[in-house]
Parts: sequence; C-alpha cells; structure tokens
Amino acid sequence: MANNSSKDEPYKPGDYCYYLDNYNKISFAEIKHVRQTDSGEYYYEAIDQKQYRFITVEHRYCADEEKLLKKKKRSDL
Repeated sequence: MANNSSKDEPYKPGDYCYYLDNYNKISFAEIKHVRQTDSGEYYYEAIDQKQYRFITVEHRYCADEEKLLKKKKRSDL
C-alpha cells in the first residue's frame, strides 16, 4: 500500500487504497490506471477487492487508512 498522506499526490498503478463508494460505504481497491480531468483532478480506474469489479473513483474519495474515511460522506469531501 502506498503511503499517500498528502492528498495532493496521486496514487500509482499497483497501489491500494480505501475509498468511499456511491453509497458512502468504505471499500478497498487496487489502482490499475491513473487519469486526469481537463481541470487537473485525478481519478482512478481500479478493481474493487471485495467484489472484484472494475470501478472509477475520484482521488478525493480515496485514503490510505480506513479510519480516515470513517463517518465521512461523499458530500462532505
């Protein structure tokens, strides 16, 4: 797992992170591709490690530690 304590640094392919899904549930995923929007924000194409499905998740919804996402909602981030 990457140490991504700085939210400005993007993850790299092969890194793992916790993320908030669309229902504000915490899940765990492996980053496969790093992409950047026209406005410069990062997002990831990843594989969810619980359901083994491909997902797309924005960088702001990711964290290195599960406890950093506890009691958080997408609308708060």
